[in-house]
Amino acid sequence: MNKIIIIIITLLLIIIFLSNIQASESKFEIRIGKIDTIGHQVLDSILNLNLSSFINKPVDSLIIKLPLTANAKKIMAGGRVYFARRLSVNYGDKYIVYLIVDNFQHMNSFDANRQWDMNLFKQELISWILVYNKEMCIYGCNTRNSWD
Repeated sequence: MNKIIIIIITLLLIIIFLSNIQASESKFEIRIGKIDTIGHQVLDSILNLNLSSFINKPVDSLIIKLPLTANAKKIMAGGRVYFARRLSVNYGDKYIVYLIVDNFQHMNSFDANRQWDMNLFKQELISWILVYNKEMCIYGCNTRNSWD
């Protein structure tokens, strides 16, 4: 009789243990799914914009249309170290939108300290747009041969 009770208790504990593992695994899968879904929503909303229509328009005209979840925007040099060249709009470590300017009309692109004025940069006209998914270019990749 005692053996039967011990076997039943053991089976119940195994069932409880296994159901907890499955619940934990499904919670983990749901969490991963939400992250991917949000990421794809960000990427889809970027790619659903008619990006080519923003060429020769002010940088700010595209920034206000991009998803609001960007966690960093910074002006970066390109080609020559102390010359502003592009605005990088980062969405975590997954997606980056680069807005490249060829000809500066509102700000001096040279700054020895690389401290460019974001408000003036936003007034410059976009020459080229790139969208990256991590290290892979997924939009605008063939429009230029280099970052210069």
